[in-house]
Amino acid sequence: GTAHRNSRFVQNVEAASISGEPFSSWAGPVSLALGIEHRSEKSTGSSTAQDRARVFFAGNYLPTFGKYSVTEGFVETVVPLAKDAVWAKSFDLNAAVRATDYSNSGYVTTWKVGATWALIDDITVRATRSRDIRAPNLNDLFNAGSTTNNNILNPATNVAVAYLGTTRGNPLLKPEKADSTGIGVVLQPQFFPGFSTSVDYWNIDLAQAINTISAQQIADLARAIATGDGRLILTLCDAFHTEGRDLLRVLGDLQARVRQASLDSVRQGGTSALLGAPLATEQLVRVLECLQTGEQGIRQGLSPRANFEVTLLKAIEQSRARSIDLLIKDIAAASAGLPREPGEKKINPYLVPPANLFGGGAGVVASPVTVAAIAAPVLRLAPIEDVPIEDTTNYEEGLPPLESLGAEDDAPLPIPVSGFAFPGVTAAVANVAETGKSAFPGDPDFQAALEALPPGLREKLQSTLGAEFTSLRPVPAGKLRRLV
Repeated sequence: GTAHRNSRFVQNVEAASISGEPFSSWAGPVSLALGIEHRSEKSTGSSTAQDRARVFFAGNYLPTFGKYSVTEGFVETVVPLAKDAVWAKSFDLNAAVRATDYSNSGYVTTWKVGATWALIDDITVRATRSRDIRAPNLNDLFNAGSTTNNNILNPATNVAVAYLGTTRGNPLLKPEKADSTGIGVVLQPQFFPGFSTSVDYWNIDLAQAINTISAQQIADLARAIATGDGRLILTLCDAFHTEGRDLLRVLGDLQARVRQASLDSVRQGGTSALLGAPLATEQLVRVLECLQTGEQGIRQGLSPRANFEVTLLKAIEQSRARSIDLLIKDIAAASAGLPREPGEKKINPYLVPPANLFGGGAGVVASPVTVAAIAAPVLRLAPIEDVPIEDTTNYEEGLPPLESLGAEDDAPLPIPVSGFAFPGVTAAVANVAETGKSAFPGDPDFQAALEALPPGLREKLQSTLGAEFTSLRPVPAGKLRRLV
């Protein structure tokens, strides 16, 4: 079969206008024109069953259905201000204003102000300044989709990847807006009858241009978010604004790519690199929620450009936040010197962090940490015997009374001698724990407590959370579970 689509467009127009020269000025008659128009446009169509099933390599057209109406009124005038004067052969001012109301994209006002100055019969200078718009057409608004096969360059691997792309309309589009300035000179030399030439300059400042973003730009944008490349994000934002990209459509396409990566992360066991860098499912979900919030903000009337940039920068922040599961694993590995959870069959008092976790060489054993003496008495913890717990006789007789476990009062409890020990660490009881006061950077107690942390734990918290210790708060002794 052959991919094809039949489309039918219907336009109905009702219009009325009047023009004339109702009065004259000192330089000549003043021209005036008034008008009103109502127009409706509608699209219907059909396509083959194969197109609708998307069996073709390219095409796969879908029929477009949609309609809109527009009502507008206008006023135009030409006012002569000089005629056969010393400084001008003629000088005319022209102006126009048009009010337009679209059923789907809203109300807009356009206008134009210009002047024509004939210095002599041979030379005429003209200038205009205007606000112009282009409203989205039926295809821009309601195109059901056409599919093409193409390639993009994977920004993470620099390898070409084939993709199946579908171009659709967007019923939420607003009219393009442009501020235009034009200046020109017309030459009609009398010594060369019938000859005329002109030189014109235009400057058009276009905003909200109706355009589509390429799959390559979406891939580059997704990788910038995944890798935390804020510089590339801002560069792409400037490009989208200059090119007049539909920012809502960009956010929609980007969300589709993040959803695809989220599903891939579920299939791959919790992590996907489809965006250009490995991201956990939790990170991808947070990025998707951020993009959805930004889209909602634009729909509610926030500045499209400013909200678009802020949304993408927030998406970077969400992509760089560590997954909670991975963070817990890293902290647990960094805290390997702490006692293991109750219930394990054996407890090894010589645990060390895994090799290379903090940059050490293979097989490097953590060096013992020497803690500076503090005013508080130093407790040297006795090592526990490496004996299976279930084989210990009369074990429960050595436990403290049950009523002291989990007590909610703040009364200090006697400090028992623990059966567990940090590997190679002689720990001190800091004053902050004894007096119940908080310690802050610069206090000797604060510095001593930081030095007493297991090897690498402080650095790990800083690298994963970006956290800095700003205060140490005491925990009431009565709320601690006692260990023996």
